[in-house]
Amino acid sequence: MSPMDTSSADKEQVMRNLSELTQGLYFMSESDYPLEPFTVTAVKEDELSPDELRGFAGKPADANVEVVELTYFLRNMTKVPPEADPARIETTLRFQALQDFMVKSLSDVKVYRVGKVEVTALALGSTSSGEFAGFRTVLIET
Repeated sequence: MSPMDTSSADKEQVMRNLSELTQGLYFMSESDYPLEPFTVTAVKEDELSPDELRGFAGKPADANVEVVELTYFLRNMTKVPPEADPARIETTLRFQALQDFMVKSLSDVKVYRVGKVEVTALALGSTSSGEFAGFRTVLIET
């Protein structure tokens, strides 16, 4: 198997794992949106430009782009509140597993928040082949 085949297999495995880990998960904001596995190739390897991010998010050229750490972005999803019922605890554990997988399997994981009020969040890290993989979701912030 050539190195290219290995990288492709790695990316496919990452996407399979992301599909399993995000299935049925919703990011809770003023409205709950699903987490969707997402992969992109940047024009410049290992670097996503603000214009590329706006395009991936389907936002206009003047949309705001903010970068935050994955652990900060998921902070409310990965903590178990004292009053949590078993379903909430299970969901929290699933978000923790997703976060752990992304941090361990991808390089330089960041969350790109694109837009205001209706924000498209792209949580992406580099695969071994230099492409970006992760998930996307929408947040409503008024």
